[in-house]
Amino acid sequence: MDTLATGNAGTFNFTASSTLSNLTPLPVITTPTFVKDGVGGGSGVVTVPVDARVVETMVYFQNTTQGTFFAVGPIRGTGPQNYTLPDFLGPCTGAAGTGCQNNAATRSPTFRPGAGGAGTGDSFIVYAATYDYPMFEGSQPGNVQQSPMINAGAATSNQADITTSIASVSAKY
Repeated sequence: MDTLATGNAGTFNFTASSTLSNLTPLPVITTPTFVKDGVGGGSGVVTVPVDARVVETMVYFQNTTQGTFFAVGPIRGTGPQNYTLPDFLGPCTGAAGTGCQNNAATRSPTFRPGAGGAGTGDSFIVYAATYDYPMFEGSQPGNVQQSPMINAGAATSNQADITTSIASVSAKY
């Protein structure tokens, strides 16, 4: 039994149990490569470990300068997989509205490019995560169930396993 303390509702006790049917972790995934295109996005390769349990992989970016986050995926398959981060996913300016990333007047780059010198441009980190279930499909906005079924890909183990790469060292765009 565990006790959970909350800031405004007191404490309550809860009990939970589960059985792990497979103790073998998913293989290690390496940090994806990323090549800037100089306009705000870029492309790279993520090498997904070969394992029959792997269902999908996501590549995650954090723009540490602007405080924004981006994801590419779901990527399906194993071995080297190409991906592209679009140029204009940054926060829209002015009256945003629908399709603001496609409007030259309101869009902003995913990463603001530097003027060419060292220390210019947005800082960012990148990492990847591989799942043995359809994580992307099981999360919002596509799925709004309070307790979504996550074993569609992990039916053989009836558990959800994840492996993540090491995050890249913060780089300048």
